[in-house]
Amino acid sequence: MGQMQTVLPVELNQPLLNDLPVETDFKAFATDGLENVHDYLSDQQSTIKQMWADLVQQITKYSHLTGQLTIAGSLTSAAILLNPAQPDSNYRVFVTPVGFTGSPATGSSQVVLVAKTKAMFVVNVAAAPGVSNSVIFDWVLLR
Repeated sequence: MGQMQTVLPVELNQPLLNDLPVETDFKAFATDGLENVHDYLSDQQSTIKQMWADLVQQITKYSHLTGQLTIAGSLTSAAILLNPAQPDSNYRVFVTPVGFTGSPATGSSQVVLVAKTKAMFVVNVAAAPGVSNSVIFDWVLLR
């Protein structure tokens, strides 16, 4: 069997109490202490609120970006420049056709590849819409 250990109660820090002036008003002492704690916590709350606002700004800056692009004529791709650039290329882009002009060729609304870098992404379709034709796409960038 293991040895039994005796735990002694913690004693009050007598030197701390002895350091207080004899005329100390303990109620005022406690109240001042609480006001200091309140001030400290208020400052921390302000700091945390600012940190949260900064974080939300950064998230908004790099994510949930939306827009439209058009692929027209003999083109089979369109590039979207990202300003500001993303921190990396680990984001998602969702692209969907939402309109067209003329009579675009079959496959011109079919996205086959989205190539991504930090600074841009390029949407590629299966076929060019053809002369005087275009396909309009909505896009969403998510992190």
